[in-house]
Amino acid sequence: MAPSVLRSLLGAAALLAATASGPRAEVRFGNVAASETLDRPVRYAVYLPPGYGSDGRDYPVLYLLHGGGSGQPSDWFTLAGIDQLLDRMIGSGEIRPLIAVAPDGRRDAGNAVATYFLDDADGATRWETMFFEDFIPAVETRHRAIGSGDARALLGISMGGVAAAVYQLRAPDRFAGAAALAKRARAASPRSWTASGPDCSSRSASAPPMTPSPT
Repeated sequence: MAPSVLRSLLGAAALLAATASGPRAEVRFGNVAASETLDRPVRYAVYLPPGYGSDGRDYPVLYLLHGGGSGQPSDWFTLAGIDQLLDRMIGSGEIRPLIAVAPDGRRDAGNAVATYFLDDADGATRWETMFFEDFIPAVETRHRAIGSGDARALLGISMGGVAAAVYQLRAPDRFAGAAALAKRARAASPRSWTASGPDCSSRSASAPPMTPSPT
């Protein structure tokens, strides 16, 4: 996903938020969650709201699913400035304080084949299974999350938008809502992921090459 697209979608809100005053949240990069499903750790970035760790409360969680190509978890913060937007909206009372988590949806360091945050049809990489069975429990145990479906939501862009829509359709009781920005799939290619049945649950094992993301 080109950085310019992410900026165009969320950059204006970030600029407005940058002028806001008041307490700021903390964004932590380089976090990892263990995964038996993938047999490797999954990196993620996390936004912790103002007052986290001192107010004794638990929080709802917003999961941020990045775009393909050069997309990575930090884009939500370093390019889109979503932390500044959340700071402003929490400070003004528009939304309640929340935790925002951006997992790394890249297949590997080279990222030649997009995961779409879904399971491969041949089972080679089961990213969706990992998200539900490993990642959500690990993150919501480590951080002070409410841990129920009515306190959990999804926001995805491009390939992450596809996953946000699929997750909401597949498991509506696990999320209070989902939003998809510029969702994109390579449905025209025989190698791209394809929907199967009303739950849109499967895709092919490979997709056209995508630009490697920097590590």
